[in-house]
Amino acid sequence: MPINIEFTRLRYRRTKIVATVGPACSDPETISKLITAGVNVFRLNMSHGDHASHTQVFKIIREANQQLGTHVAILADLCGPKIRCGLFENGGIELVDGDPVTVTTRKVVGKPGLIPSAYDQLHLDAAPGARLLFDDGKMELRIESIDDQDLKCWVIHGGELKNRKGINIPHSKVSAPPLTEKDYADARMMLALGVDFLALSFTRKAADIQLLKTVVEEFEDPAAIIAKLENHEGLKNADEIITAADGIMVARGDMGVELMPEEVPVAQTQLVMAARKQRKPVIVATQMLESMIDNTQPTRAEVSDISHAVQSGTDAIMLSGETAAGKYPVEAV
Repeated sequence: MPINIEFTRLRYRRTKIVATVGPACSDPETISKLITAGVNVFRLNMSHGDHASHTQVFKIIREANQQLGTHVAILADLCGPKIRCGLFENGGIELVDGDPVTVTTRKVVGKPGLIPSAYDQLHLDAAPGARLLFDDGKMELRIESIDDQDLKCWVIHGGELKNRKGINIPHSKVSAPPLTEKDYADARMMLALGVDFLALSFTRKAADIQLLKTVVEEFEDPAAIIAKLENHEGLKNADEIITAADGIMVARGDMGVELMPEEVPVAQTQLVMAARKQRKPVIVATQMLESMIDNTQPTRAEVSDISHAVQSGTDAIMLSGETAAGKYPVEAV
């Protein structure tokens, strides 16, 4: 039987595009080009930048909407209980396979052999024998012992560790609160501006969403809440989280660190189905077109990945580094 690869383009694109704003696309000209290219929602990552820079970008997007006669929405992505390392003397250190290194919750500046944790409960949540993963799993340490606030570790997979990179403890229950003081401040600032969506990172249970709703309800124009599912606890409580939230995001970055790689597509498919069952919108995110950070064309695997997400029923595809820091943000959209 011959294979027919012809298809008819739909008059209206049903799957929306979410684009993350960053240094590569925060100027008015590029924002307008991205809207013209097809962006439906701009994501402001509250893990980077400050209130002044986010306010400036917010106004640029709203002004572009007025000039173009469009209604592109804005999503503010709150940090949530994400664990990060602190600051280093020279901006980072080199981790070498087999070397000993100490991770500490003491208030110190990092240096070779010493990694500060910005999360002060890390020594209580981790245990000897556990893995510590840094920068989305690029580097791995194994905890040998814990001495008060110091975690004595060995480097399993090394690399260059820079300021404020993420830390994951797979299969460990993190006791950090769902919203930090920074999250409260960021949420209120964005709500005062009139943001359309708030995304909560590392949503673990429905109560996390309810807590954020109490902040949203302080304002006359409430934003919709998107729950980001990216760890074991969130997956375990997925149904109740979907019920509580206005929509969900399949955040494959940290999910791919917390889970085995082959488990991520299984989780993605089941989350899309669960969201559709409750008639809640779902966004699939992370590494959708990762190669286009440096290249003008995507890989065949990336095209297949997006095609699978669309055919499985996702409501939106999100671009992260592709638009925030890539060389070809407009082409990626």
